[in-house]
Amino acid sequence: MPPPRKADPNRWYRSGLFVDSRNVRPDEDTQFATQLQRSPGDYLGAMPDVGRVVGNGVRELFISCEIGDALQQQFEHLRPTCIVLHDLGCTVSRRLLAAVAAASGQQVERLVVRRQGFGTIVATLEYIDCATTYGKPIRLYSTDADADSQARQSVSRVLLGHATLGAVLLGDLPVDALNELLEPIRTAMLHHPWQCQQMIFMPLGPGPAAGNAVHERLQTAPVPVVVSPRVTMPAEAWGHLHSCWNQLQRSLSPGSGGLQLAPLQDGGVVGGSADSLPLQHGQAANSATPPLAPVPAPAPAPATTVRLPPATPRPPLPPAYAPTVAGELQALRPRPAAAPAPAPVAPPAPQPNPLAGYLRGLGAISGVITACIFEIQTSRVLAHLGTRESATDLARRGTTLLAASGQARKQLQLAGQTDEVVVRGGAQSLGLRVLVSQPEWAVHLVFSHAQCDWPQLRPQLVSLDEALQRGPVF
Repeated sequence: MPPPRKADPNRWYRSGLFVDSRNVRPDEDTQFATQLQRSPGDYLGAMPDVGRVVGNGVRELFISCEIGDALQQQFEHLRPTCIVLHDLGCTVSRRLLAAVAAASGQQVERLVVRRQGFGTIVATLEYIDCATTYGKPIRLYSTDADADSQARQSVSRVLLGHATLGAVLLGDLPVDALNELLEPIRTAMLHHPWQCQQMIFMPLGPGPAAGNAVHERLQTAPVPVVVSPRVTMPAEAWGHLHSCWNQLQRSLSPGSGGLQLAPLQDGGVVGGSADSLPLQHGQAANSATPPLAPVPAPAPAPATTVRLPPATPRPPLPPAYAPTVAGELQALRPRPAAAPAPAPVAPPAPQPNPLAGYLRGLGAISGVITACIFEIQTSRVLAHLGTRESATDLARRGTTLLAASGQARKQLQLAGQTDEVVVRGGAQSLGLRVLVSQPEWAVHLVFSHAQCDWPQLRPQLVSLDEALQRGPVF
């Protein structure tokens, strides 16, 4: 009888049934190591959702088609109940989203959309889950995605079309500009699948111009349209949004009332101390229309006069003594000395932004036209210099260039990672450099090589990089 064969402990890994995460190197593009999950619920989440969880507050969705079509398929399959914040002529929806997240004691989560097979980031969406009185939470999206212009328009159209309630923030613009911005929404309502139950428009500017433009342009809209009073603070915008959502749920579910938004943890004040900041810088100070006045408190009821018989006069007590029970003098005890008032504590000085000095140094270099500092992993814009090129476009193109060059190095079997990319051509050139002091950040700049070529520009970037220290960015 032949001896029994010894079991090979590695044959399961070689057969492909299991993956040993100890022997798998993290992917250089995503920096996420292979993880073993016990069930599909741990991998995809407890409930079906767009994308899969890859980190704390980060979900990831891989697409192989245009981002609008991919999100359309996801929303048609899942049919989520959500609220969507959209900007028209302003960029305050993400600020409102952050204020609501801070008031509810949670962080702003992100949905990272990547290209299948390449791993490049197509767009990054921000959202939070708002608590309800019972049942599942309500997802609150912002259409201000970190993406190029075409992808951002597709994301906005799909999110607004599949939202239960669409909330549009109107900037302080002339009537002609508002009509031009409202026309794509009207066209999308008439020619695209539009499942939104109601839309609320919240103007940021004074006067009735915004409300008149909305009613005139969207009077034939297939969904109900509501225009709120002017909002200048995040708390006012959240109050209108909260009231409109709960009223919509009561109309959709007359018996149960639907999913009612719960009050925030701090009593309904959005943003805490940040609530005093206007939604648009300088808007409240320069506006002729004052903010909404609070509701006056009811007048107190008239007091009833009761005349008591004169009491027998008593000898005055020493100032250091007082009775312990009103009307009766029991044991007299000396009053404790009043504690001195505490000295006012000065608020801590805000820490300086480490990128402010870096930007000042870039602006002082002759030939630098535009510059953008961004996160390589998420393409989030950290700082921007200049007005010619969009900061979001520079960040997105910078991430794409770094990913493409890294893929080329792997295909050519070259060790190391890409630190710099220079694109020459025409009167202006592109320079991309990963910061040595902050390896997760990079700077993407447009410069004129006639005034300062890359060999003269690079030593100055190295000096600015060496002076950059870790600190709070925003």
